[in-house]
Amino acid sequence: ARPLTPAEARPSPVAAVAPSAPAAPPAPPKPQPPLAHALIAEPDAELAKGIADLCARWRISSEIVEDGADALLAIFRSPPKIALLGAGLPSFSAEKLCEIVRRAGSPEAPKLVQVAVASEPPASGYEPDAMLEPADLPAGLAAVLERLGIGAKPLEAPAKPAPAAVAAPQ
Repeated sequence: ARPLTPAEARPSPVAAVAPSAPAAPPAPPKPQPPLAHALIAEPDAELAKGIADLCARWRISSEIVEDGADALLAIFRSPPKIALLGAGLPSFSAEKLCEIVRRAGSPEAPKLVQVAVASEPPASGYEPDAMLEPADLPAGLAAVLERLGIGAKPLEAPAKPAPAAVAAPQ
């Protein structure tokens, strides 16, 4: 084989690399699996939905029930990591549910969060792990989740830098 001449060694214009297609936009991030499960026992459907939305942001799946009896069945059927027991539950009150769950003494018992007016301390001696006032829902639940170490605090969007101040011409 003979060596290439300078003309043969130059790349051919036809053999030039064709421009590549524009890069596809990055795929949206995959949803993260839940870290925990919550039972929301709340007779107010709109409030329950707001609580469930907050739980989802904390990577906590949830089940909503509107009655104390249904809450009791759900707690013993498949114990959640946390049970939020709303004020005014039919069948069993939040305070009664706390008492029943505490008396059962199950190692799988959920953390109990009772919704009640602050002037109504639990009288049964079977206190919940946390108490919230109805006016503090759903936003106040975030501090309780953080304190109890349940779920993952949502990442806040990075703050956009403030536009630089421009001096007005004089």
